[in-house]
Amino acid sequence: MKTMTVRELYERLMILSTATGGFRGKAGSMEVIVRVQDDDGGTRVGGLTSLDVDAGCTEIEALVLDGATDAESNAPSEAA
Repeated sequence: MKTMTVRELYERLMILSTATGGFRGKAGSMEVIVRVQDDDGGTRVGGLTSLDVDAGCTEIEALVLDGATDAESNAPSEAA
């Protein structure tokens, strides 16, 4: 599987933006979930918490997306 480039990410976000009228309504409050699969086929899921350009953890300049499996949701609670 090939790593996505920043340009590819931007192009896909622009397609989504157009399809949702500029992320209007519920589309604008969607949470960003990060799903990573390891070599053994296991999947870890977490929420995107930050991003940075080359946070020093790679050998090449990269857009680094940070996430946490215990990231707090922004969704309204059912108990309201």
